[in-house]
Amino acid sequence: MIVNYFSELAHAPVRAVIINCNTRWVTTLALLSALRHAGAPILLIDCESTDGSWDWFIKLSQKHEFDLIKAPLRPHGVTLNNLFRDIPTSQVLLIDSDLEILSPAICAATIHAAVADQTYGAGFLHAGELIHGGRRGEHLPASANGFYMERMWIPFTCLNVAPVRAALAAGLTFMHSRDYLEFAGSLLVSKALYARHRLPIIKNLELKWLQRFRQQAATPGNAHGQVSSPAFREYDTGAQLHEYFQHSKKLKFADFGMDVCASTVKHYHGITRATLSPGRDNATPPDSILHEVMRRLYDEYGIS
Repeated sequence: MIVNYFSELAHAPVRAVIINCNTRWVTTLALLSALRHAGAPILLIDCESTDGSWDWFIKLSQKHEFDLIKAPLRPHGVTLNNLFRDIPTSQVLLIDSDLEILSPAICAATIHAAVADQTYGAGFLHAGELIHGGRRGEHLPASANGFYMERMWIPFTCLNVAPVRAALAAGLTFMHSRDYLEFAGSLLVSKALYARHRLPIIKNLELKWLQRFRQQAATPGNAHGQVSSPAFREYDTGAQLHEYFQHSKKLKFADFGMDVCASTVKHYHGITRATLSPGRDNATPPDSILHEVMRRLYDEYGIS
């Protein structure tokens, strides 16, 4: 069914949501795997696609039962903010448009785990990581001075709507953000100093003498070492909410572990980013996986 507003949807205890923008075939794989495994009604949000997605998914909806809505093309966090403010459901199962669900058990387990007492959601935890020279991970030099904040793994996560909606009303957001902490006396100076991390020639400069001027800001939830006073902290989509729930509201996130993730879902990683902005780092070029996606669509779902 096509709807014009989230509020027009029938209330459901759980609703799976997929957001599409110009990634028709990988989104089709995500949708069909969700129809097979999610065990919940599905909403597909199309954000100003120009690749024929809308007409294709209308055609597909004649054979499969799911809801369709158009939305403006906005940053991912803004779209999620708007979704959680208005959607008539108790739980939202977020499924990335470039993710294939491989097991029905993981959907049922995630939905069930999210409703436990003092829990705001369930899925997989994206652990905090060190950042150095634009790279992040566990095999970085000791001089790494940025920190990528822990968050729920947004590509596949079930969130309880009530606490998220209350947090949004309190001023929290899904949007990505950054804390500039290198020079405690001035945010402007901290931002100027951060700019070196964007410049190839000087991005690895340590400038150890600056450490004495940093704001004292610990980095909780770090699985790969801790920077007690990072020069900056990166909050990717959902990280601000995760920090708020865990440290201000004392709510838990039920984490199944990334080893389980690897065996239950297949994530192509960053297809939408690469489609909208070709050549970006940390994103998979869509042409590189199209053959595999089309083979999966044909072998598993009869789509040619």
